[in-house]
Amino acid sequence: MNLAQSKAKADVLKALGHPLRVQMLEALARGDRCVNDLRALATVSQPTVSRHLAWLKRVGLVTERRVGPRVLHHLACPGMLQALKCAEESAAAVRKAPRRRLSPYPFPRLRDAPAARNKKKPAPIGAGRGERRNRLTSPC
Repeated sequence: MNLAQSKAKADVLKALGHPLRVQMLEALARGDRCVNDLRALATVSQPTVSRHLAWLKRVGLVTERRVGPRVLHHLACPGMLQALKCAEESAAAVRKAPRRRLSPYPFPRLRDAPAARNKKKPAPIGAGRGERRNRLTSPC
């Protein structure tokens, strides 16, 4: 697989990266729809729906055809529904999996060595008491 193929696959996956676009694909799986039909999926404006449709068209997941004054959008790649189903199953498995509690001390040796934790750091060079005063009054 070359770089161009990998980029094309990544673009398709990016197109699936917004919940509204996923809802649009699922609605288009049930039949062709116009923008106003798709707008009913969420409380977004018509230009927002059109922008998301443009993204799906650009990667080849959706096509359009004109029927009189209306433009109907069609799911061009029905196999994408299987990918969406796989993503849904994967998300369900992650939700069901028990979460591992992380220790508040990621490095147990540091926790066991209190002397190393309380050790004072050396003062930086030039951080003496009168250093700031001399620097402010210095002509250079």
